[in-house]
Amino acid sequence: MSEKDQKKIRSQITKYFKDSNTQESFDSILVDELLFQLELIADAKEEIRTKGQSINVSKDPNKPYYQVNPSIGIYQTAIKSLNSILTKLALTPQERNKIKQLSAKAVDDEFGKPVSIYSQTGK
Repeated sequence: MSEKDQKKIRSQITKYFKDSNTQESFDSILVDELLFQLELIADAKEEIRTKGQSINVSKDPNKPYYQVNPSIGIYQTAIKSLNSILTKLALTPQERNKIKQLSAKAVDDEFGKPVSIYSQTGK
């Protein structure tokens, strides 16, 4: 996720909180962490898609030795952290869905079509 995309999503989330009056003030650090977790999730998913769920870590091509891709653990931890952050922001599932929709509108792909960063988390 580019810095430009992060700024768009951050501004959409900030606007949402201000417009909805669900919180008088919110923790901008949590919003930054939310964006970071989304980025970690997207990166881990891409790594898993590219290399698979298990990777060959053997230096000898004749004797493969497979281990679980470390990105799976990173992905799982980031999902837990994301859920924790959303809870700390006191968002109901309905409000989370609204933010998901806002993030989809905030980021466009190279063809000008909306891309949801949140949906890349498997939600």
